[in-house]
Amino acid sequence: EDDWYSWLQLALIDSNSGHHALALSEIDRAAKIDVDDPLISEARTLIVRHQAIDPVKFNQLTQQGPNASLFKTQNIK
Repeated sequence: EDDWYSWLQLALIDSNSGHHALALSEIDRAAKIDVDDPLISEARTLIVRHQAIDPVKFNQLTQQGPNASLFKTQNIK
């Protein structure tokens, strides 16, 4: 499926598995599909930093809408 959410989920899975280069290419693909979603750019920052992303919290954030933030839930600046 060629939608941003599928690519973002793959990126999160691969990043959490230690495949950061692959995760970056997947997150970049998600960003090309949905250029305005702040969660994508926040997830990319965490992937670059090799920080784990809790998939349960992430899924909850995607349901909260455009004001949701990974950084707020993980206390990251």
